[in-house]
Amino acid sequence: MRRKCGIMKIVVGSATGAIVAVALGLTHHVFSARLVGDELITVKGYVTKIEWTSPHAYMYLDVEAEDGQWSS
Repeated sequence: MRRKCGIMKIVVGSATGAIVAVALGLTHHVFSARLVGDELITVKGYVTKIEWTSPHAYMYLDVEAEDGQWSS
């Protein structure tokens, strides 16, 4: 009986951990909150900086506006 309880605790704990890990992974990247997935855009400019941070990478650009002004 003791052994069955120990195994049951391991199974329940592992299942709970797996569910929590999947839930956190899915909620971390809410795609629609930052991007429009069905819209393609083109950006023309110069890459000024790239930051490789775990788990994301950021790319900074200098782009020219319609009025000829450059901005980051």
